[in-house]
Amino acid sequence: MSQIVMALATVVGISMPRTRLFGSKHSDLNKEYLEMDHLALVARLTLAALAGGLLFGVSLASAEQPKKAQKVVIHLKHYSDNLHAVSMALKVGTALQKKGAEVTLMLDLEGVRLADARQPQDLRWGGETPIGTYYEAFVKAGGKAVICPHCAHATGMKEKDVRFGARLGDEGDLAQLILDADKVLDY
Repeated sequence: MSQIVMALATVVGISMPRTRLFGSKHSDLNKEYLEMDHLALVARLTLAALAGGLLFGVSLASAEQPKKAQKVVIHLKHYSDNLHAVSMALKVGTALQKKGAEVTLMLDLEGVRLADARQPQDLRWGGETPIGTYYEAFVKAGGKAVICPHCAHATGMKEKDVRFGARLGDEGDLAQLILDADKVLDY
């Protein structure tokens, strides 16, 4: 038994006092010392096990909790008046979606035209890829768009004109979108 206790003490890194009294008249004292050493070792091993269990338990608890996706709102107020801003908003939004964020475009002013199926989607900025293709990639990656109702009304947009992946919001939707956001980007 004492060899097992000594081996455990070595593994845990606890040094055991080795002082013993020798001779027959000291045998009772030797037993007392040995019992005290064993009790001290058991106490140390118990504390080490509890501390290790707590640390391991905390790391398991934090590892088990799913990481909450960041909510990102991209405020886009441009369309044909600034195709660079539109392409950047859509490219960044798609990249964030692919990294695990929940991205919503908040479209107002001229930006509502991006979600209007009546508007041309083959507009390009600085390259061969049409804005409509960037929008489709954004939606395919899980992105959504919420349209300002007042701005949509000003352009004559109706529910039937809204592109896939977008929806007409109301004032409460827009306010809640901003309040719930972890980050807001503005284009």
